[in-house]
Amino acid sequence: MMSFLAISVAIGQQTITGSVSDEDGAPLPGASIVEVGTNNGVVADFDGNFSITVGDDASLSVSFLGYLTQVVAVGNNTSIDVVLSEGGQLDEVVVTGYGSESRRLLTDNIASLDSEDISEIPTPNVFNTFAGKVAGVQVTQTNGKVESGFNFRIRGQASISASSQPLYVLDGIPLITYNESSNGAPTNPLITLSPNEIESIDILKDASAASIYGSQGANGVVIITTKKGKAGKAKFNLNVSRGVSNPSAYRDWMNAAEYVEIFLEAGRNTFNAGLDFTGFVEARLDRYSNGTWQQGTYDTDWEKIALVEGSVQDADFSVSGGSDNTNYFSLLRTMKQKVLF
Repeated sequence: MMSFLAISVAIGQQTITGSVSDEDGAPLPGASIVEVGTNNGVVADFDGNFSITVGDDASLSVSFLGYLTQVVAVGNNTSIDVVLSEGGQLDEVVVTGYGSESRRLLTDNIASLDSEDISEIPTPNVFNTFAGKVAGVQVTQTNGKVESGFNFRIRGQASISASSQPLYVLDGIPLITYNESSNGAPTNPLITLSPNEIESIDILKDASAASIYGSQGANGVVIITTKKGKAGKAKFNLNVSRGVSNPSAYRDWMNAAEYVEIFLEAGRNTFNAGLDFTGFVEARLDRYSNGTWQQGTYDTDWEKIALVEGSVQDADFSVSGGSDNTNYFSLLRTMKQKVLF
């Protein structure tokens, strides 16, 4: 009689917790922690903390925009605190769901804007910075209100999900974009964000780039990274802009005399043959104008009253700097906008 001994071998798994910070001890929310050689990755929370389950003999690649990527061997450790050094150049790296990658080595469909692109045209609204700068991206405002929402189409009009909104991620924190005003109209989730406090904007268009966000990233992901202070003397920056807006075209409406003429002609050309409704029309005009229409007392151009010259005044003041123990970036902003109607 022969007997067999079955042995099952399970691959060891362990959960690693830790934190990601810079050399000054400030947490780096949104830092990417990826198990080397796999697609297993997480993002650090607002306090820079993370938790990830990895296999035996694993190594973690920790990255953050503007910092040097660091690879850490897990070994027997269950807690790892990672300190990243500054050094990554913003114009050479692109923020993805799993971290920062070199533009030269990138195969995903990602479009990027840096702070120079954003500040080229002064605008009080972050969404206006995309105009004509990102291929395939179309941004339209839902109505003329200052706080109104935007239709943001990452893959153009012809895409299957052209009517769906992308996921917005601000410094590693996903934003809720379906907030509505009291009348049910969608609002702008980035209305309080000044373009002058943005370091970079990365738009993840395809599934591989946005896979870490799951179903939330099905319609694309817009990753916004704000500016941060750096060690050194305090830097002060003041930006002031002012602009006006006018209607692109006016319609050629009838004036009061032309309206009366057409109205009377309609009465004479009634479909009831042999009947003249001119008297009926004149009675209606008397009713509408309180008997003053024959004198031509009123001739109001309602379009020019409704459409006025719009204006915008935008000013912000920022201070940034840091020391061996901490860094800071603070911005104060005031914005006053008058719409066309």
